[in-house]
Amino acid sequence: MQWRAEFKNSSTLFQYDEQGREILFKKVIDRASDLKSLSILVDKNRAYTVSLQDSHFSIFVNGIIINFFAHDINPKELKNIRYIYFIRESSKFSTKTLEQISPTKQHFWALGFQAIYKNSNIKRILHIYPNGEFTIES
Repeated sequence: MQWRAEFKNSSTLFQYDEQGREILFKKVIDRASDLKSLSILVDKNRAYTVSLQDSHFSIFVNGIIINFFAHDINPKELKNIRYIYFIRESSKFSTKTLEQISPTKQHFWALGFQAIYKNSNIKRILHIYPNGEFTIES
């Protein structure tokens, strides 16, 4: 899996460049105010995207795109839409030596948004699992 950032000027930034070198997410953070959408690319047949223009999600599966809102709020009433992105991992450590005793396990990638609605912060997050399935957290 990797992330893809699309900016308002139509430029795109991928987590890995053409030589396979990782681009730090800091490059996206530095341009957060120009971010149009953020995606998680599971493989060539599956991708998840959140739009920071109107808060809708898109799921691309085997050539089919499904767009949806994970809320029933008029998107025009949302203010200050911001991305949410993180990876939930866990590692097991020995209590005696404090050394890691098993490989780090990635549980899911989180992709979503938070925004202000009627003076309250709301958020919607997709949890994307290693097998490509997802759940929605609100």
